[in-house]
Amino acid sequence: MATTANRKNEILGLVLMALMSLVGLSILSYDAGDMGILAGTGIRELLDPTGIAAARIANLLGFVGAYIAHGFVTVLFGYGTIVLPLIGFRYGWSLFRHKSLRELGWATGYGIGAMVLAAVSVGWIENLFEPGLDTFTGITGLAFASVLRNITGTVGSGLILLVLLCVMALLVVDRDIQATIDRVRDWFTPKAKPKAEAAPPPVRMERVEAPRPVVRPIPVPEPEPAAAPVPESDPTDDVPMAVYRGVEEEQAGASDLEKEQKAQTIPLIRYRFPSVNLLDSPPNDGNEVDMEEIEQNKQTILDKLKRHGIEIIRIDSIVGPTVTLYELEPAPDVKISKIESYANDLKMAMAAHGIRIIAPIPGKSAVGIEVPNRKRETVYIKQLINTKKFVETKFHLPVAFGKTIENEVYMVDITQLPHLLIAGATGSGKSVGINTIITCLLFKCHPENLKFVLIDPKKIELSLYRQLQRHFLATLPDADEPIITDTSKVMETLLSVTKEMDTRYDLLKMAMVRDVRAYNEKFKSGDLDVELGHRHLPYIVVVIDELADLMLTAGKAIEEPIARIAQLARAVGIHAVVATQRPSVNVITGTIKANFPVRIAYQVASKIDSRTILDTGGADQLVGRGDMLISSGGRMVRVQNAFVSTEEVERINGFIGNQLGYDAPYYLPKVEDPDANETTMVDPSERDDLFEEAAKVVILHQQGSVSLIQRKLKLGYNRAGRLIDQLYAAGIVGPYQGSTARDVLIPDEESLYAHLRSRDDE
Repeated sequence: MATTANRKNEILGLVLMALMSLVGLSILSYDAGDMGILAGTGIRELLDPTGIAAARIANLLGFVGAYIAHGFVTVLFGYGTIVLPLIGFRYGWSLFRHKSLRELGWATGYGIGAMVLAAVSVGWIENLFEPGLDTFTGITGLAFASVLRNITGTVGSGLILLVLLCVMALLVVDRDIQATIDRVRDWFTPKAKPKAEAAPPPVRMERVEAPRPVVRPIPVPEPEPAAAPVPESDPTDDVPMAVYRGVEEEQAGASDLEKEQKAQTIPLIRYRFPSVNLLDSPPNDGNEVDMEEIEQNKQTILDKLKRHGIEIIRIDSIVGPTVTLYELEPAPDVKISKIESYANDLKMAMAAHGIRIIAPIPGKSAVGIEVPNRKRETVYIKQLINTKKFVETKFHLPVAFGKTIENEVYMVDITQLPHLLIAGATGSGKSVGINTIITCLLFKCHPENLKFVLIDPKKIELSLYRQLQRHFLATLPDADEPIITDTSKVMETLLSVTKEMDTRYDLLKMAMVRDVRAYNEKFKSGDLDVELGHRHLPYIVVVIDELADLMLTAGKAIEEPIARIAQLARAVGIHAVVATQRPSVNVITGTIKANFPVRIAYQVASKIDSRTILDTGGADQLVGRGDMLISSGGRMVRVQNAFVSTEEVERINGFIGNQLGYDAPYYLPKVEDPDANETTMVDPSERDDLFEEAAKVVILHQQGSVSLIQRKLKLGYNRAGRLIDQLYAAGIVGPYQGSTARDVLIPDEESLYAHLRSRDDE
């Protein structure tokens, strides 16, 4: 059925291209005198093979072409109508090549609009100066120009047409007028040279002057001072304060992301990466620094500590999107623990929720106090994806989580983590964080290089990604749905992932490489034999949205395959992202924590929950809505998670899902029932020709594994796997044991023949 439809499209495409070529040829060979000849000649004379009337027509398609050219050039919009057969030819080519016609919408609209605008503009000139350009405007274009001139006058109509021509010229560059204007501006704007005498601070920051400035990094215009000046006798007068605002990451050009995405083009399917235009743009306001709030907080901190005999030498402020970090340098004789003991007093004095004290700040001789901003700034996902840092990264699985206090984009490579544990209370932003991870990967990874295994016991959180089935999803061969929502299927899915992991280790062993990256490079270069089971291995990211629910319904047994994946799967390109909203010790067990070194904590209810996730406090002082702490290798970073709306996710998934994908999802290997103790009778005539040879190999080596049969008999993985299944059915090897080779139940060849005879007799 599909082949017949394809043939019809190919024939239709060829016919359409031929017709459009003839129409274009007739337009290009238009001659104004042809219609005069046709007007005085009858149809019989034109059809007469011996007549000379037809020979007088200049059009290359004869009198039929003369009529077509007259309609397009004279009646419509002049020579510019050549755009119409060109568009038709492009549609024919797309049909012939089985390409999506939706991609031609922009080109069609732009081509027709440019044709009409050009004809009307020439018509305006013809009406005003009469230079004899009728063949470039046509009767319709001239009429439109006359109507526009009558309505808006000569000057008004000219300005309107000029503006429209400029817009069309800008759109043809990259479809983004703002980006084009910025690019032209950058051409003529000289870049400022850095000053040699000013040493940059460790983090890229811009200085926001406070009422009592200290002359240090990058000054900006001073804001209006607070209404009430500090009296001269104030005890904090001798503590100057510098206020910093992290410099935003440099935005990438409109075409930079497309260039980086095209570099990953793999010709197995014609795949188009999603564009940043599918994402919501952040508003222009909301990025101002509230100097009054910062000064007020500074005075409150200093007053409270002064009353308890704690002297502060210096205080700096770093303003982030969610919180402001106040860096305090105490006097040499002040104990750090003394400052920590007044955390609740500071919280009450500032009437703020979520004050967090860092004593000391790692790498600095200072104490940090994080105070939530009264007006929080929302970090949009487009602000991260459209930065040069994300666009130009060489990470294999890059994820830009959000912005740090210093306004830097916090980005990680999942292949280096290699697994991620996420926990937080309901409504703290955990689900948005998972959407951020998946969205970033969709913008940077080709479907050939990445597959997701999505496990969603809540059934609704990950259902939006159902449209990615033919592109990015991996699932069981007999699965009813591409996203695993049935808890009874979760165990089978995870065991299937571990089997895929074991298979990949066998392939890496045969290829004599240490990781999946080197394996794929060797496979791409043609050094590995496909007949032996070698294939391209995409990264697999297993996303589990609610671990606690799985443990309640599927039992503690679910912990074992997760732990195996976390322990061993990094080298073969399988990575796990596990999330839970119940951070208790019976969910985040010691085994889970030991195998997930990188953990993310959103807001939780108590210090106990925070210690369960991070092994330290702090998550209980977060302020929700994406405010999170990332613990990695003993280092703790506070990040404001980027916001991804449901509408944005739907637009991205719709864009990808509407493209022609693979014939089927990426199927995980089918798992044998580990509880099966009985062997199945198999007709000897249905056995593989190499059945006895395989039996001798496993008995000789007393090891029942697929890789052994592959190596000794020079077989592919699939055939070797079938042989193992047949040996199991014949009672020669034992059941599946995960990564461990099967037990061999027959001691020698003599016993093998006796066993086979007895089985055949039965």
